[in-house]
Amino acid sequence: MNHYQSIQSSRSQGVIRTSLALGVLLCMGALVHGLASPALPGGFQGQRAAAPDDGRGTPYKVEKSDNLCGLSEPRQLSKPAKVDYDALLQVTDEYREMRDKKIDPKSARGVELHNKAHNRIVAACERARVNAGYCSVWKTIARRDGKAINDLTKAVKRDLAVGA
Repeated sequence: MNHYQSIQSSRSQGVIRTSLALGVLLCMGALVHGLASPALPGGFQGQRAAAPDDGRGTPYKVEKSDNLCGLSEPRQLSKPAKVDYDALLQVTDEYREMRDKKIDPKSARGVELHNKAHNRIVAACERARVNAGYCSVWKTIARRDGKAINDLTKAVKRDLAVGA
């Protein structure tokens, strides 16, 4: 090996060592950040909160994303109602078309049909909510004291059947 080759070889080894050392430092930094950062719950341990509860400090256990119509702020709720969203989805014409024609729910047509079904359900829930005097309708809601929440599923199903 001549002088030039030995210089190139030692440079290559130096670059590899530096790259490895930098990689190790970055991994260690990510690990420390992940374990200490409140922005990353549970770090790399894969822990999740038991159940999201956006209604802390109120009589209701809710997740805001479950709101279909009416008031969506848990602290404003006075007379909420709930529905069985999956049961309502299954009685829509759009869902039946997806099922009968075996349309993939993730395809463009499947997403379009699901959105139409969702919009019909929300409109029917809004009509039932107003007619019955409720402040909001939710997919999932519970009272902290265990009292029952009124269910509007039957009324909404009737409305969907009439609107079909």
